[in-house]
Amino acid sequence: MICSLAFFTLSNDHERNRMDYRERIWGYTGATGLIDALATGYFAWDLYMCATHIGVFGKGLLAHASCALLVYLLGFRPFVNYYAPSFILYELSSPFLNFHWFLDKLNMTGSNAQLYNGILLMSTFFGSRLVWGTYASFHCFSDVWKALNFQSTFSGRAWLEARGKSPALQFDRFTKGEPAAEVFGHTTAHPRHIPQWLALIYVTSNLVLLFLNVIWFGKMIETIRKRFDPPFGTKQPEPKKDIAVSKDVDGKGVVSVQLDAKEVRKRKKKNKNTREAR
Repeated sequence: MICSLAFFTLSNDHERNRMDYRERIWGYTGATGLIDALATGYFAWDLYMCATHIGVFGKGLLAHASCALLVYLLGFRPFVNYYAPSFILYELSSPFLNFHWFLDKLNMTGSNAQLYNGILLMSTFFGSRLVWGTYASFHCFSDVWKALNFQSTFSGRAWLEARGKSPALQFDRFTKGEPAAEVFGHTTAHPRHIPQWLALIYVTSNLVLLFLNVIWFGKMIETIRKRFDPPFGTKQPEPKKDIAVSKDVDGKGVVSVQLDAKEVRKRKKKNKNTREAR
């Protein structure tokens, strides 16, 4: 649902689509705020589940949930609220990952359904997280860098102060003569200067997420291939076990049969050594 809303926001939020780099850093719209709020709830629950079941999910997913929650919490400052719909599209691959798990539990490992789902999983993961995620992160980092330099200039300080004193004050090209308090109306009544620690935390969290996605993509390919036979997969046939059958009769005439795979291996090894000695 949240990805559908993100797509709708990307295509229909005209205020967002007209923003320049300053507004992308300090601006805010109702639609991007909604995406930010839903994503925060999503990753808060994700963090809780990963922390309480760390033995199941592992430290990697715990780090992912922590960094993602931190990124979306910072959006309420507001800070880089513009990119909330862009980054939530990382989760387009999550339904296919869940389907993959369910197919394993339904004893459908290696089935055609799991093969097709695996192809969709890898395609959406690669497209949404590695391609789109890297593209969006590059533009986000570029905007943050421009904003850090802009706010240290005289015009930058004047621009921030003007919006701190009068949030409804907007550019004519942006509002087209209409009231536009929506974009800056939710900021506090003082200049929203970006401290360096804030930019550093945001960029570092985003880089951690990108790094985890690269690692997971490699492991995902390896895991899926193990479930299928060559040439697509790397599944190895189970080794056949030779079983030795021995019969024993006790004093009462009761016959017992014993099965021992180890005994066969010992006999084969003994016979092999005997032949070599000859």
